[in-house]
Amino acid sequence: MRHAIGGRLIRLILIQVQQLKVGMLHAADTVDVLLQTNRFNIQLLAIIPAFVMVSLGTKLFFRSLYTLRHKDLRPMRVVHSEMTGYLNQLEAILLLANDQDISESKQRRGDNRPMTALGALGDQELGEFVLNLYDYLVLLDYSSPTPFPSWQC
Repeated sequence: MRHAIGGRLIRLILIQVQQLKVGMLHAADTVDVLLQTNRFNIQLLAIIPAFVMVSLGTKLFFRSLYTLRHKDLRPMRVVHSEMTGYLNQLEAILLLANDQDISESKQRRGDNRPMTALGALGDQELGEFVLNLYDYLVLLDYSSPTPFPSWQC
């Protein structure tokens, strides 16, 4: 027992613990040197997710801002009244062109044959007619509900 407490066995155990401590410190120093050499790569890996999140957030923000600025936010009553106005303008163009052409043809030929309304339109009246018809169809498309959700198309 005297050799176990104050002898070579305790001294050998303490030497082995000291050697293990030196080995662990050397391994920790090696890991520290490895982390210092790869510091740039670690920083780059930390920046990439942040950059992706910032770029996607910015893209979503500007897309929603663009959608809000360019969306036609009018009540349906206003849209329907504009559609009625366009239809009234289309009717007036057709009636005026038809009335003018019929009176001219009666004076020239002396007959009472009716002419078709679109055949009686001149270049300017035809342009106005097409423009008003286009505006009407745009409003009709705006005011009509979509038949299918976008995820089904």
